[in-house]
Amino acid sequence: PIPGSLFRIDPPGRAVKLWDGIEVSNGLGLSPDRKHLYHSDSPTGAVWVYDVTHERGVKDRRIFAKMPAGWPDGLAVDAQGGVWVAAFRAGEVVHFSKDGAVATRIKLPATMVTSLVFGGRDMRDLYVVTADNTDDPNRKGTIFRARADVPGLPVPKANF
Repeated sequence: PIPGSLFRIDPPGRAVKLWDGIEVSNGLGLSPDRKHLYHSDSPTGAVWVYDVTHERGVKDRRIFAKMPAGWPDGLAVDAQGGVWVAAFRAGEVVHFSKDGAVATRIKLPATMVTSLVFGGRDMRDLYVVTADNTDDPNRKGTIFRARADVPGLPVPKANF
């Protein structure tokens, strides 16, 4: 693929380029202290991390974690700094601890796991979206829900 870029959109809709050389951009998430930005670059098989600067830019891109299987797609961050990643083509969600080690692997009855988000009153409901369903192929994509021991961080609101 032609390399792409990572952008930040500022009000009132101005695009600011943060990083070049992205293969296929997917999930984004901020650490609990907002000092790090996590980013799935799917064909690299890795979740990358950047340091967030005081000017709202990023620097020092490096690998946070390599996927044990599949491609990283959507991701979400929990209150302890763990990063939960949809493993596209691998049929699972991978939970990395804040140091990038694999903490948990949750298998799903689907191969194309595409996205996930925390929700519910206590932010411990983990919703996972797939593009297929191997239990019943006629269902196509499915939304699954599981309970997490650690609450997730809410997705920051965007204002434009």
